[in-house]
Amino acid sequence: MSNMKRTVVELQRHNKISNSNISLLNKLLAYSLFMMASLSVSL
Repeated sequence: MSNMKRTVVELQRHNKISNSNISLLNKLLAYSLFMMASLSVSL
């Protein structure tokens, strides 16, 4: 989990200049949250 948070923080830091990648970052966050929910349900 800490690796994923670190990756998201790095992506936000790199994309702070260009706002075009914010939607892509939001999709990545939504996908990771969906995967975590699926894993917790399967457990």
